[in-house]
Amino acid sequence: MIPSQKGLNLHQLITLFMLSSGLMDHVIVMPFLLGTAGRSGWISVLIVGLLLTCWLPSLTYAIRKMNGQPVFEWVKRKYGALPALLLQAPVMIYVFAFGTVTLVDTVGWVKSMFLPETPLWFITIALMGVCVWAAFLGIRKIARCGIFLLPLVVLFGIFVSVANIPRKHYMHLLPILENGFHPVFKGIFIGMGGLIEVVLVLLLQHHLEEKLKVRHLTFILWMLVGLTAGPLIGAIVEFGPDEAARLRYPAYEEWRLVRIGHYVEHVDFLSIFQWLSGSFVRISLSLFLMKDLLRSDSSGTRASFLIIMTGAVLMTIIALLPFSDQGFVELLSKWYFSGTIAVALLFSIGLMLLTRFKMQERSGSP
Repeated sequence: MIPSQKGLNLHQLITLFMLSSGLMDHVIVMPFLLGTAGRSGWISVLIVGLLLTCWLPSLTYAIRKMNGQPVFEWVKRKYGALPALLLQAPVMIYVFAFGTVTLVDTVGWVKSMFLPETPLWFITIALMGVCVWAAFLGIRKIARCGIFLLPLVVLFGIFVSVANIPRKHYMHLLPILENGFHPVFKGIFIGMGGLIEVVLVLLLQHHLEEKLKVRHLTFILWMLVGLTAGPLIGAIVEFGPDEAARLRYPAYEEWRLVRIGHYVEHVDFLSIFQWLSGSFVRISLSLFLMKDLLRSDSSGTRASFLIIMTGAVLMTIIALLPFSDQGFVELLSKWYFSGTIAVALLFSIGLMLLTRFKMQERSGSP
């Protein structure tokens, strides 16, 4: 029997977003924001938050019209297989991509910072093995793991923020808009690539045991805004905008500044727990969503395991390819963020149009 996937509550959904999308916004997006918008990056994040807040009511409307049905099954039932396939294909690529990007970035960081002598294949397979296990057990098990991990992740985040207060110089945030709005506009594009992941709620809504409302999505969105803007401001005030923009992993470098008194320092190993917690949930969620989107109700345990293993093997192969970190960064800046925005907007807008069209068709019928 496949583990039951029902009964995901709102608190577990928030936990998934804090660990999964929080890693994206806190770690992966931040160096690109600093590089494009500099000290004005936090303004870009707030603008993206306001723009997406205006978009949330339409997203909630689409969720309500699906009435707890899986999104692509609903489209297939209402409009046929072709429209469902046209929506599903890019979403599958997107889900696979965000898991792969997380795996590549995580093992690259671990290899370069902590385990330079450990083979890359060992780090990759060790992490992927845990994620495959969690993905097969199901979304509830992933969320329950997150419930245990999140308190420590938050506690360590508060610790590094408070411990670095003596090294924070808020004059680095001034002058505001020193180069006008052009850097802010460029930062909006990068910030949107991370925060728009709130659209993933469309893929999870049929697992929820309670109805999602606008206020729930608004809370999730602004929680992610805080997870983006907070560390971004921290990097600017601790390193200065120019130095922060040159750092590959600004969130990790903030840990290296921590010193308590004269004898306690080098506590950056705690960042491993934070980063790996987010990566574990994010990669596991990616594998689970691939299985959830492809597996029909009649599929059994073998089909589910095959889908998960296929995704895991492909991710592992890509992570082991001999490309440079600079090439990976260029790939993200040129293709990943723009692709993420395009897929998320086309998917959500297309789905909202389909739900409204169906409503109009019904109201016009005799």
